[in-house]
Amino acid sequence: MKVTLSGAWGTATQMFQQARHLGMAVRKSPEAEAELLRAEVIKGIDTGSPAGTRLAPLASSTRAVRALLGVPSRQALVATGELRNSIRVWRQGGSWVVGVTGRRAVLVETLEKGRTRVIRMTEQQRRWLFANLGRANPGVPPGGGGDTITQKIPPRPFLTPVYRAYLRDTQRTGFRVLASTAQKTGSVFARVFGV
Repeated sequence: MKVTLSGAWGTATQMFQQARHLGMAVRKSPEAEAELLRAEVIKGIDTGSPAGTRLAPLASSTRAVRALLGVPSRQALVATGELRNSIRVWRQGGSWVVGVTGRRAVLVETLEKGRTRVIRMTEQQRRWLFANLGRANPGVPPGGGGDTITQKIPPRPFLTPVYRAYLRDTQRTGFRVLASTAQKTGSVFARVFGV
């Protein structure tokens, strides 16, 4: 009996040989996608416009305190770079997570949702605060009334808009993951999927 093979057996053989890389590619592509999302979050902080959503500007009192403390940045969310540098990608269970952990997670919640709090000050703290605010920002009166100040932090979401934009674009995201997986498995898979 004679067997004749027809078709693209050379390509099929190459695909079979490159398929051993498939497991690694399937694990690495979601991680690469999470790193891409992290980069978008950082870009949003740097530009002050996460996913095109403009952040609330700093209050004049915040700018005055920053000037007093020698912090040159006048941009929301950027004072020392600590928040920006704390955004991480990590594996949790079967998923990849982009966010902030540890003590900065409370700060992130405050920034995402906003917060108003009343702070009780001693007479000495009050005198120091208003004297220095007046020096750093001539528009602030040198004295103040009462023994409390109200701190109002408006919402400045920098994670949520990026996550929502990412999730809205599932078709492009799915293709990107598929293309990344195909490229990681080898040239034959990449040609088959057109990437």
